[in-house]
Amino acid sequence: MVGMTAMFVYGMPDSPRYALVKGRLRDWLCENGIPAMWSPPLRGWRVRLDRLGDVLALAERDGIRVHMKGAVQ
Repeated sequence: MVGMTAMFVYGMPDSPRYALVKGRLRDWLCENGIPAMWSPPLRGWRVRLDRLGDVLALAERDGIRVHMKGAVQ
C-alpha cells in the first residue's frame, strides 16, 4: 500500500487514447497490474483512458489522493 501519496491526472489533447498520471506510483502500478508507459518528456505515466476508471477506483481504495488536472475526455 502506498499511504499518503497523491496522484495527479491530466488530459492529453495530443493523445486521445491516453491520460497522463503523475506521482510516485511506479511500484503501485506494478503491484496492481496496471499497464502504463513511462513518458520521460512529460515525466509521468501514460494510462489508457479505458483503464482510467479502474485506476482511479483502485487509487481511492488504497488511500491515494486523486487530483484531476485539465480535461480528461
